[in-house]
Amino acid sequence: MGASNSKTNKYQPTSDDAVDLQAIHEDPVINEVNETTDACGGAEDADVKESLLKKHDGIESTEAPVNARKNTTQSSNPTKTSLAPEGELFVKEKPCPYDYTNLILEGGGNKGLAYCGAIKILDEKGIFSNLYRYAGSSAGAMMATLLAFGYSSSEIEDIARRESPQTFLDAKFGIVSLLWNLIRHKGWHPGKRVETICQFYAEKKFGNPKLSFMELYEKSGRELCIIVTNLTTMSVEYFHPKTTPDVSIALAVRMSAALPGMVQPVILERHGIKHCYIDGGVLCNYPIHCFDGWYLSMDPKDSFFRRLENMSSTTKENMFREHNTKTLGLLLYSGDESEYMMQSFEERRVHVKRPNTPLAKKNGKHMDARRVIEQKRAKIFEAAREFWQALRTSDIDGSDTVNINELRLAIDKSTFNENHSKALFSDSSLETIFNEIDINNDGEISFHEFIHFMEKKSVAFMCYMQRMSIRDDVDTVTGFLSAFQEMLDVNLKQLYMKERDMERTIGINTDYIRTTDFELQDEDKDFLIKCGQVSTSEFFK
Repeated sequence: MGASNSKTNKYQPTSDDAVDLQAIHEDPVINEVNETTDACGGAEDADVKESLLKKHDGIESTEAPVNARKNTTQSSNPTKTSLAPEGELFVKEKPCPYDYTNLILEGGGNKGLAYCGAIKILDEKGIFSNLYRYAGSSAGAMMATLLAFGYSSSEIEDIARRESPQTFLDAKFGIVSLLWNLIRHKGWHPGKRVETICQFYAEKKFGNPKLSFMELYEKSGRELCIIVTNLTTMSVEYFHPKTTPDVSIALAVRMSAALPGMVQPVILERHGIKHCYIDGGVLCNYPIHCFDGWYLSMDPKDSFFRRLENMSSTTKENMFREHNTKTLGLLLYSGDESEYMMQSFEERRVHVKRPNTPLAKKNGKHMDARRVIEQKRAKIFEAAREFWQALRTSDIDGSDTVNINELRLAIDKSTFNENHSKALFSDSSLETIFNEIDINNDGEISFHEFIHFMEKKSVAFMCYMQRMSIRDDVDTVTGFLSAFQEMLDVNLKQLYMKERDMERTIGINTDYIRTTDFELQDEDKDFLIKCGQVSTSEFFK
């Protein structure tokens, strides 16, 4: 969406399942929970808001004006801007050896509780109080929103612990609604409750449940970016005070959390065209790039009026070109998930002791078996990489193949040590090794024969060269679907994530807790928070 104002940016719904963004922005404050019906005729529980008030009656109710919050626990943009007319934005609260001002949260479903542990460490290190730009996708959008609203690290942990994941699954008749809702509304759950809960927290801080992106920016100095997938235009949209100033934040969070099939998409009509908005994580689950470059910059010199000189200015490479060293990202993955650059994340992982819970027992053995296999493959790959480098430098005649004498020279190379040799060849003799690799018995080892040898060791060499991992559990329906989703996620990340992003990404391994593990006991929640703490602490060592 381009930047717009309330007079020119009209959204006119023409059907019952369409939402009018403009009306949402202009309506007076609503004190009652909006009624939403699912396809089976049920209405959302009328006491949702009342229950939220009871659960969170200890949370600070209002956000102080910008010019009155110079010593609050949550900082804002330390520079004055013409877009924040209420007063000079407050300066950083305390000195900090780190210069991070932007925080990016990946979507991760139920694993998101680990963010609470990470935020706690950021708070201890003085980083949290200096953050004023937040971005999130899917489940990460809700956490980013709470941070942007100005809730403290302890308040956010309290909210995350109390809100059950089932709270967001709001089909009135449960499984009975599934088939009908899928056919009629393209999703099982309406997703309205996500919006209602977000409105509640907006109202607690700002007195306005339909707080817009620009209103948040003007009142607090904080920028929020919510990533949403537009299925109609088949593109990623960045909901932000610069691009969608008048849009309700709660509605954007609902859009970003609309997981296809599980949650109904949000349908909007814009200038006669129906736009279908779904989960932001479908195309961009980890928007580490979003504050790079000029596109979301609120600096007047980066306005669309000045920047959009020609159509070439709108390419992703141009919009997000400059690397922002003030950005820090949090990325989640469980023990059996493939992740881009996972090997690098695992190198700095600190293991957390599992609790004795049903979920830990159920998933733990599978995770342990997977880890043993991956560790073995990683050792073989490391040995194979050194072995291949030694082979290349031992190709004396420049034939791009290696004979047995050149193989002997390669094995004697100092970089290829005894541990590497044992990982690849055990205690086999030189002749046995050569004959095992030389498939066509022509007395030479080629690159393709080397790759074939590695595949016999269950190591996809080229896959590991790209810092990827493999899935070997696609023989079941659930395994197939899970692998399919991971494949899309991992490869799409490479469109936005670069090698240098490792320097600004904290990878959090949630071990036995997966994205859709909804039944968590208190010990499981403690474990997730601990994972976030130790991973973040290790990152700063």
